[in-house]
Amino acid sequence: MNIKIAGLALKSYPFYLLCLLIIISCSSSSKNFDNSIFWKLYNPDNKTTSYLLGTIHYLDTTQIRFPADRFKELIRESGNVCVENNPPDSLYQNIFDDMYVQDSSMYLSKQIDKYYYDKLLRIADTTKLLLNYYSADLNYIKPNVLYNFLKGDKEMIFSNKVTSLNYFPERDFIDFASQNKLEIIPLEEWTLEEAKNIFWGFDLSYKESLEKLKKEIEEFDVDDNKIDIPKRYSEQNLELGSQEVFEESIMILRNTEMVRKMDSLMKVKSIFVAVGAAHLPYENGMLNLLHKMGYEVTPISIDLRRN
Repeated sequence: MNIKIAGLALKSYPFYLLCLLIIISCSSSSKNFDNSIFWKLYNPDNKTTSYLLGTIHYLDTTQIRFPADRFKELIRESGNVCVENNPPDSLYQNIFDDMYVQDSSMYLSKQIDKYYYDKLLRIADTTKLLLNYYSADLNYIKPNVLYNFLKGDKEMIFSNKVTSLNYFPERDFIDFASQNKLEIIPLEEWTLEEAKNIFWGFDLSYKESLEKLKKEIEEFDVDDNKIDIPKRYSEQNLELGSQEVFEESIMILRNTEMVRKMDSLMKVKSIFVAVGAAHLPYENGMLNLLHKMGYEVTPISIDLRRN
């Protein structure tokens, strides 16, 4: 099956899922649900309450007051934590192994001018973030991976607040659930290729990736009105990307599939869900999809600000 939605070809998705997507997209009564990272989901059919938390996958807790203990108590009460995915260590190892080029002739220093390579090294030394973490390996990492690292570092550095990425919410929740013998439920099941696409954007050719990387290196110092993700998150403004991000076909499909899994679970029990905050808001976001399915969706007040 090859269906186009929003200009993109969608292959190999179950027919029922595509039908559900079309039905949801055409239904009415849309709400934005964009003013909180934390929500209560009430199922009027079985009178159970579940919780949905929007995260950013790595935080600087010196700048954001993240109430992890409060969330862990609700995880304990629910008896479970649902996350986007919880792949085995072997899959993660394969993802990260595939970051690296195998042919020495493709090493970055041999593929781009010294100007770009030296500037990339300077950026890595300055940001102290993702690029810095892999600074010893930059010459051997594929350009599309470096491009994503560079974009991530720029988003963080232009917040003017982030000094370190010291907390990973989903990993902490998974560890907590594991230690307390609670259920860990993935809402998605990734193949290796799907995981690589999500992590690194492997749909680009080497040449295309190299050109995008060079452009990103060149423009790194330009403040081009990048969205300050940590600041917006601390203010619980869920517009954490451009409007195009929320309307991408793959985003809509992922939201739809995760909501379908949540609905099947919430028919029989309460759950605690932690997913990336960008999946929550607007017409095609998870909160509105749940609202359309009959769940009562209510924000829960928390304060993330340090000052």
